[in-house]
Amino acid sequence: MEQSSPGRALIASTPGQAALDHAEKERRPRSWPLSVYFLTHLLIFAVVGGMASFYVSARADSDARAAAAQDALFAADRAAQDLTDGVAAIQGAVNRTAANPTISR
Repeated sequence: MEQSSPGRALIASTPGQAALDHAEKERRPRSWPLSVYFLTHLLIFAVVGGMASFYVSARADSDARAAAAQDALFAADRAAQDLTDGVAAIQGAVNRTAANPTISR
């Protein structure tokens, strides 16, 4: 930025120069106030934070469902194996009892 000198102030105070300064100001784009930048950044931060929160929540829910399904499958496989072992044990006991000739007496 240029420093204003006393000579410049006198020149700028003439009507012709004031009109030129006004035209120069109109050509320059206006900048936003600093508070608008802060609010914009705050809004962007809040939106990104909300989206990240939603994504993490959805991902955690999906992972929890997958883990529950895997646990249920493991429990079902284990229960089926236990039932198979139990039936085999009972069948062996029944076969041994049926093969014993002294039971018929």
